[in-house]
Amino acid sequence: MKSYILSVVGMILLSVVVGLVLPEGRMAVYVKSMVALFLFFVVVSPILQVVSGSKKLEFETAKIDANFVATVTESVVKSTKEKVEKQLLDNFEVSADVEILYETQNDVVCFVGARVLLEENDVKLNSDRLEEIKKQVALILKIDASEVKIDG
Repeated sequence: MKSYILSVVGMILLSVVVGLVLPEGRMAVYVKSMVALFLFFVVVSPILQVVSGSKKLEFETAKIDANFVATVTESVVKSTKEKVEKQLLDNFEVSADVEILYETQNDVVCFVGARVLLEENDVKLNSDRLEEIKKQVALILKIDASEVKIDG
């Protein structure tokens, strides 16, 4: 594919140079026509090869660096953890350390569970309040509330 693009760009540059160098006249018209014809064949030749079956159309796939994916994954998990902790503090006035369980599938982070570690003074919350906290965490992570564990 790279050679094809280079060929097209080269022919375009050649046609521009020929157009600038040639003097006006009948010969210039003939040469410009020939350059345009060559340019046409350069552009069309891969299509003809694919249609005739002598060459298969191939595209390069993008390769994602594993370190980049790991860095992005860590960043997503960290920012989500901070978001959950902030929501718990803002909505329930609870200071907690949140551990997020996740998996990566095709380089995409999928949250599968969470563990909320309450501070000592927040451990004695009633069960209704704990269920609300579970639901809030589950809502943020887009997981089932049964996958959220609260410890103290």
